[in-house]
Amino acid sequence: MITTEDFCILDKEEYRQEEQDFIIREKDKQEKFIMDLKIKLDNKYLFNLFCKKVKNSDKKNKNRDTDNSKLLYLSFTNFPDGVYLEICGNRLICHIIELKKNPKNKLDSIGKQFMSAKLHLISLFAIMDIDMSCVSFKYYVAYIRDEKTKVETYNEINPFYKKVVSGTSQDLPIRLKKWEESKIIAGVGKYTFEEEVSKVKMEFVENLNGYDMYYTEYNFI
Repeated sequence: MITTEDFCILDKEEYRQEEQDFIIREKDKQEKFIMDLKIKLDNKYLFNLFCKKVKNSDKKNKNRDTDNSKLLYLSFTNFPDGVYLEICGNRLICHIIELKKNPKNKLDSIGKQFMSAKLHLISLFAIMDIDMSCVSFKYYVAYIRDEKTKVETYNEINPFYKKVVSGTSQDLPIRLKKWEESKIIAGVGKYTFEEEVSKVKMEFVENLNGYDMYYTEYNFI
């Protein structure tokens, strides 16, 4: 059984045991919305990993609460909103979560975030000498809207003239197709993998102090 002492290799601010229900929050100061995803613990033995916030130096995102990769040798800094390790007997279940307003427009970014989290976990498990055959990964995307992208809208209007909108990745159509199948293509370049993804719809609650508030309670599956 893994305990808090097993994470001694990590900075103390990079992990904590969750002992009661908790909320994962996404706050956007520019678009004025807050997403609160409440995770029901239900007696699960759960650790939040890599949870120390890193200051964001990207001026474009200065109005958003962001998370960044701790593996500085990667070609991207993407990292998801939550990485949780569930201890279930001899099994380790990694729950990787991202909150996005409209994920269809951010599938490439989400894919990098999921790969980043997986690489963080694999690196940690290698140090801890954990048998990877006992480890499984689960991916979740909580969202407000799941609207059609410009590519989908154009292709519906002009079915015989398929188009990729300028500035988007050339592999966006296949990512969209997989998303409709509740799958995600994670990774970058030739280093990609395909995984099932659980979609979690957020519900509008109220407008509070100028922010649209969205809230949903969820149990890890």
